[in-house]
Amino acid sequence: MTNSLDERLAIAAELGRVLREPIDPDDAPELLGRYVGALTRQALRAHSKAGGKDTAAQLGQQIATVNRMVGALGELLPDGIGDADTVAASKELLLAVANGVALPGEQQFPGRPVVPLSASALFANRGRERIGHALLSELESADRVDLICAFIKWSGLRLLRDRLAEVVALGGELSQGTVCGVWMACGEDVADRARPGPAE
Repeated sequence: MTNSLDERLAIAAELGRVLREPIDPDDAPELLGRYVGALTRQALRAHSKAGGKDTAAQLGQQIATVNRMVGALGELLPDGIGDADTVAASKELLLAVANGVALPGEQQFPGRPVVPLSASALFANRGRERIGHALLSELESADRVDLICAFIKWSGLRLLRDRLAEVVALGGELSQGTVCGVWMACGEDVADRARPGPAE
């Protein structure tokens, strides 16, 4: 609860109309981090609105603000946060790092996952929102797979099987805890299972 909200609810609290509880120390990092994150996004959006059409200047101000915040955190935790944690002057995102060196112009990088690791998503199995498409995009750059699926059709399992084999062939690891509950209630699933697959 912020000071402003505490003041606004003072009278209601005296009348017993407010329910509160102490912050659990175990939950504090997540709760307080979420609050600071919301304020940070608000400040960065303010830079975007104030910068007009000069997007380069907007980005520069946003990065400067973030680096000042990192510096302030570094003063509080000098052993945990430092200059190495500031945003680089290149203003770039790191997308991939290749395992080996290829000839100039021949370096290939895996496709990026549909859903970033920092996000979550609900797929409705329509078009590109299909769960199978999302899993295939994840497997393209994976070096370890922990997969639990319930009620997956045999056709869906076949869709993933080749890509899982590629992960293992490239040195990746398929967890021993990977579990798939295959559903074969439809005749088309049984028929698809009967079709010969690639040589193993």
